[in-house]
Amino acid sequence: MTPVSDAEAARSLLSAAAVRERAHEMLAAGLRGELEHFTVDLESLGSAAQVVSELIRVGYPDLNVPFHARWRHFVIGARDLWAERAAQVKWPTPAAKARAEFDLAITSVLLDAGAGASWHYLDAATEQVISRSEGLAVASLRLFEAGAFSSDPADPLRADAERLMQLKHEEVADGFQSMVGNRLAGVEGAPSCSQAWARRSPPVLLCSRARIARGRAGFTIILLRSRRMDACRPRASSRRCSSISGRSGRAG
Repeated sequence: MTPVSDAEAARSLLSAAAVRERAHEMLAAGLRGELEHFTVDLESLGSAAQVVSELIRVGYPDLNVPFHARWRHFVIGARDLWAERAAQVKWPTPAAKARAEFDLAITSVLLDAGAGASWHYLDAATEQVISRSEGLAVASLRLFEAGAFSSDPADPLRADAERLMQLKHEEVADGFQSMVGNRLAGVEGAPSCSQAWARRSPPVLLCSRARIARGRAGFTIILLRSRRMDACRPRASSRRCSSISGRSGRAG
């Protein structure tokens, strides 16, 4: 057999088929009683489904269950915190707003390594005490609003590789209110995932004025629209580049 590198082995896991394959392996191990922390009892599956169904109907009698996503974590009570902030901004283009939203959601998730059982976050604006993933989401939103992830003071609502590479765990701890008596589990390593992304993030050429924009999570929108990284090459027209940057001469 041809030797497989660690990188190739890791890439082989990045597919839905690989996830299903490993899930079936875990199920088979559970049915054989080989799992250390879990027991699989298929005879209890029906009663477990009944409990879940009843709980859903108690919380959502109309069965209109909201989707679970980071965006739901930005909603506290009846207040959509990101919608409130976004409404205060004069976005130059819809794409500029979308890039900011990509920046926020992706960076927020990368900073979420679990909160621990006792950590909580006091949100001054809503006067709410929030814990777990919801608290982490709101804390990262407030950092984002303050420009903690942006290298451009004039454009705080962004997250770029240049700033993320400089992000220190002390800044995260301060923003997440981690302190004695309210320690955020794993806060020392909290910036590591976002920095791992930043190290691998390529620059994107925005050639209305030949500006190089260092990597932003928000540039994922370019990939989704063009399906390739070279959406804007030096020979491209300035009109197309301006539509990507969202602002003439600036990396939006």
